[in-house]
Amino acid sequence: MSSNYRDESQYSTSSEEEETSLPSSSTEEDAQVTQEVLSSPFSDYLIQSFLGEGTFGEVVKCMATALQLLRSLGIVHTDLKPDNIMLVDSVNKPFKIKIIDFGLARYVSQITSGSYMQSRHYRSPEAILGYPVNTAIDMWSLGCIAAELFLGYALYPGDCDYNMLQHMVQTQGQLPKELLNNGLKTWCFFRRLRGCRRSWTLKTPFEYGRTVTRSESYFNSLNDLKKIRPACHRSSEDNRAESKDLENFVDLIKKLLHLDIGQRITPSQLLGDPFITMSDLANNYPNSAYVKSGCEIMKVCWHQSVSHHDMDQSVS
Repeated sequence: MSSNYRDESQYSTSSEEEETSLPSSSTEEDAQVTQEVLSSPFSDYLIQSFLGEGTFGEVVKCMATALQLLRSLGIVHTDLKPDNIMLVDSVNKPFKIKIIDFGLARYVSQITSGSYMQSRHYRSPEAILGYPVNTAIDMWSLGCIAAELFLGYALYPGDCDYNMLQHMVQTQGQLPKELLNNGLKTWCFFRRLRGCRRSWTLKTPFEYGRTVTRSESYFNSLNDLKKIRPACHRSSEDNRAESKDLENFVDLIKKLLHLDIGQRITPSQLLGDPFITMSDLANNYPNSAYVKSGCEIMKVCWHQSVSHHDMDQSVS
């Protein structure tokens, strides 16, 4: 991580809502729809490397706040990806975001097991295997998005569902038995081990029976993310603090991408995660300029009260 991982200069504190009005030529007989003009999708800034590293905590927090509201309503977005996260105003409010495209959103009770959902690089293992899904699949997508913000490329760049499972198994190990035993599509990708009725192993490409182009994998473990950007400050305390911050970030990615749905972090839990609150860094590295700068940014975040109206505005 570079020294601007939590760079205060890149953070927008503006919280006022945009005002909209009808054109002056409008009459009572006119039927018009006025919509907020948004700036650009996140994907544009991933490509341009515009999004500075200092925004990770703020972006993840904003996403979690929106997903907390959806979870309270029993709604699953089902298609979270950078293209569906919009920057409200890339100039004046560069990191105020909104989730868009609810065309595929469903109430949990309305989702049929085995339904095709989620864009491939952000697709959860339970969605691939046809296991009953809930709002946890959106948290999986958030984990993939957060990792992509950090890396600049997809964490699991699979060309097909089988390829996606290869990446998951390689970096996180075998999927939970509950998921494998009850997935409607498990047989498509896994086979039972001989003499062990309830144990599974991922099929080889030959056993899978289709031509599979193995996409390049950069990691053997999620822990490898810690090696991407070593800290390089003049102060040894700043170096230790940033290394711990990176460790907290990777731990959060693991919680978001937990293969066990019941163990995957929820939005409310995420909002209290050490990577978001920075409480452990503040306690252990009180003289670090890196920590002081980051804490000031997060203090502004937490002091902005979020009403239901504000949360509604973040999921337009």
